Amino acid sequence: MKKNDVMKGWFVVRIHFNYGKKVKCALEKMIVRRNLSDKIFRIVIPSQKEMNSYMFVNMLPVPEALAAILHMENVYHFLGSDSDPQPLTADEVRRML
Repeated sequence: MKKNDVMKGWFVVRIHFNYGKKVKCALEKMIVRRNLSDKIFRIVIPSQKEMNSYMFVNMLPVPEALAAILHMENVYHFLGSDSDPQPLTADEVRRML
């Protein structure tokens, strides 16, 4: 693998409280409209009440995908750095799914 290759991973996005379904629907439409299906693969909204301010996105953390998500209405930020978010570990993904 080259140094500049980007790895697909699961990332946590902070969203407006209780807007998970609305943000997911808008993101799915945007993925189609902007032809990002090769960069953003899956979106999961947690069912636990205490997690209502988050969504999990399986994606390539490339600038185009990061910017598209960050500029959406009701999206605040990625956990970690918006320019270089850190993916969840394999153990965290297993617990989430």
